[in-house]
Amino acid sequence: MADVPCPLCLHIVPGLRSINNHLLEQHGVAATAQVPGGFNCPFCVRNFVTLRWWKVHVQIHLAQVNVEPIQPDAAADNIGNIDMDHDGDANNMNIDDISEGDEESSNDEWSEDEEDPRIALLEDLPNGRKDLKHAAANMILDMRGVSAMTRVGVRRAMHAADLVLKLNNMHLKEDVATYLNSVNLLNTPEAQNLLQNFEKDSPFKGMFSDSSQISALQRYNFYLQPQTVLVHDRLDQRLHGDDIYIQRPVPSTYEYISVQQILKQIVKRREIMDYVRSLRPSTNGMLYSFTDSDQYRRSPFFQEHPEAFQLVLYYDGVDPCRSQGPKSGHHELGNFLLRILNLPPRINSTMASVFPLILANSNDCKGTFEGVLRKLVDEVIELENGVDMYVADRGMERIFATIVAVKGDSKAVHAVLGFLDCGARHFCRDCMISRPELHAGIFPFGVQRTQELSNEDLRRVQENVAYSTQCGLRYRPVLHDLQHFRAEDNRNFDHGMHDMAEGIIPLLIRLCLRQFHIANLFDINEFSARIFAFNYGKANAKDKPNVTFDREMVQDPNGISLKQNAGQMMVFFRALPFLLDNLADNPQVLVENDFYQMLILLLKIFQLSMAPQIPRDILPLLQRYLEQFRRTWYVLFPAVHPPNKFHHIMHLVQNTKEKGPQRQFYCFREEGKNCPVKRHVVVCNNFINPQKTSMEQAQIFQAKAWGGRNLNVFQKSKYFKKQVCSVHNLPCAAALLALGLPLEGQVMTVRGIEIYGVEYRCNQYLLILTEDCSPDDGLPRFGKIKTMICPGGQGSTVIFGVEACTTNGFVERLNAYVVSSRNNAPTHLIDLHDLPNHPPISAWHDFSTARTYLSLKHAVF
Repeated sequence: MADVPCPLCLHIVPGLRSINNHLLEQHGVAATAQVPGGFNCPFCVRNFVTLRWWKVHVQIHLAQVNVEPIQPDAAADNIGNIDMDHDGDANNMNIDDISEGDEESSNDEWSEDEEDPRIALLEDLPNGRKDLKHAAANMILDMRGVSAMTRVGVRRAMHAADLVLKLNNMHLKEDVATYLNSVNLLNTPEAQNLLQNFEKDSPFKGMFSDSSQISALQRYNFYLQPQTVLVHDRLDQRLHGDDIYIQRPVPSTYEYISVQQILKQIVKRREIMDYVRSLRPSTNGMLYSFTDSDQYRRSPFFQEHPEAFQLVLYYDGVDPCRSQGPKSGHHELGNFLLRILNLPPRINSTMASVFPLILANSNDCKGTFEGVLRKLVDEVIELENGVDMYVADRGMERIFATIVAVKGDSKAVHAVLGFLDCGARHFCRDCMISRPELHAGIFPFGVQRTQELSNEDLRRVQENVAYSTQCGLRYRPVLHDLQHFRAEDNRNFDHGMHDMAEGIIPLLIRLCLRQFHIANLFDINEFSARIFAFNYGKANAKDKPNVTFDREMVQDPNGISLKQNAGQMMVFFRALPFLLDNLADNPQVLVENDFYQMLILLLKIFQLSMAPQIPRDILPLLQRYLEQFRRTWYVLFPAVHPPNKFHHIMHLVQNTKEKGPQRQFYCFREEGKNCPVKRHVVVCNNFINPQKTSMEQAQIFQAKAWGGRNLNVFQKSKYFKKQVCSVHNLPCAAALLALGLPLEGQVMTVRGIEIYGVEYRCNQYLLILTEDCSPDDGLPRFGKIKTMICPGGQGSTVIFGVEACTTNGFVERLNAYVVSSRNNAPTHLIDLHDLPNHPPISAWHDFSTARTYLSLKHAVF
């Protein structure tokens, strides 16, 4: 990366990514602060109010774009302090300079005159050349990072690549020798030394075995070696002789990744540590994360160590042979994953933020989990007291961490925390409500579980095991050995995925559609046809629902599973009002139906529960929604006993206050982390020690996501349909001119980009929250993506050319905003980091008016 001068002192800084640290350490200026006189461009006379747009402008110079210099006098008269907002005026922008990517690598297609950016990321040898073994290790990582690739397939590909390199070197040697002979230099010592360079060892030498490949990944990438830990000896069938199986004692082990090694990998990233150390509780009443929660604010540990890492433990059972017939269930694994809540949000939005921790045989994940979790607990106890870690460029740093939550489905969390299973009389982890009280519906909650109450219950359980049915507890969890964790304080449920998307939502849809069918309010066949014909848009293409309803399905009082995954169910639920629109003979009767209104009410609750940040002032409204939903259930479905998940969502407001936004405890990414690992075990056909194979593959995925020593998770992005366009041909030419691009200059544009795990495409809509787009009506403002620009070329900051739309209102029956295009609306520039935390939106259309609607995936504040 090219060196750039500091905009304040002109000190040479190694690359734009070091500017933030330099300004903070040398000048005491934060990345989002303004300074008197602004930030001067070191290459021309332009001046910018905020650092973000200064960096965008400097990237243009570093990319060697043909920017004509501006005379100082003209600049003083015409430019002044330039900082682009969405209309080209001065505006202060709060920018988080942290970026990262997804597990997928960048596009591998470059034009012939464009340098492959992967070359610059290779390590340099003492002679100044790039390390070929590093490139070979990256090739191995790319191949083994695909779950369907076997180790034999990797070795065959390496042999084939080795042959291609040898043939290429042989042909180059012949061409060079022919030339040297033609100029009578072939027999000189210098020529012979030159020709010998073509006979050097292959870069794949010493990398064909599995152990040598892992060593290469450790050398060049952040691959963490799993530890094999003995639990006990067990009897297993082993072949003795040719055809006789006998029972032999074999070690039962599990694979463990040191949590301290994981944190050491993170501590090395200066950008991450700067964010962690700067994180403090908000003062504006917003709940952004666990740091703003009541539990954090009253914790003595976090008051003393606010920079401590906030660890979340996830547990679930993984069966790699679920579809393998008779083998199903015999090789189930207990999978523990780790998340860190106070990492930058854009990192936590990707699969790279989910760290493999423990993989064990499910038979060892029973009882108190003492054998499987003891090593983890001992390490976390050390982290609670502080662990010194050496960082190459910063010396010794003392790191603190503790577990703040355990998450997963109810069955898994109950097992880890010592509760009875979900069928128990006292089934709730937060309160003492009983199942008969839930069915009666008199009270929303029971007596809250406290540390004193649980200690007394555990004492009585030890005296009499039968007392477990009276309190819902089985044993004292091993996690209670930690200084700052208690099961009673684990006030979080997976409301979004397991409780709603896979629980209450499909149940309520089945019950309401049955009532619509009984009342003859819609035609079930036409409704099913609409599900497949509806245009869900590019943003929802991966989760397009494919459920089919028929007459028997809606007539069945017990209901039939919709057989949709959580992502499909969320899209289907948001689209359900559109699918039902104008379907009845009298549409107004359907909209005013109590069952329809209950669906809309649950949709509002779901959108609030999925919000990544939520103000405390909105929680009383959410509580009213929940209470209305609870009372309506017992009125409309008196014969249907609500399930456990129904009660779980009643704790949503209380849990949000205690732990912060509940979205951070949902299990979508952790569930997705299981799929490639299970697939690889089946591909490798390893059913003797599947946990070892699975953990090795999981660590390869993690090394691929976090990259090598010169490449990190911040720099990855994926481009679609790149092209170079002239500035004057773009709809946002005027704004680009003010940014420093010449009218006849060229800039790289893309039709789509995937960054931070989110894919953006042209003609999608973005939620924009800016001063010029915030009238007094309280409605959000949206913009349509017309173009996407990378001013500094591939790898630079992404800027959206957005055409602002008019928000005409909110339609209650569809739970969506209706928008329309403006006449001759200018195209504004919006930096990727200035967008609210909401993915792009595809336009939907109803069946009665054909207007354009935008349905939010979650509430935005």
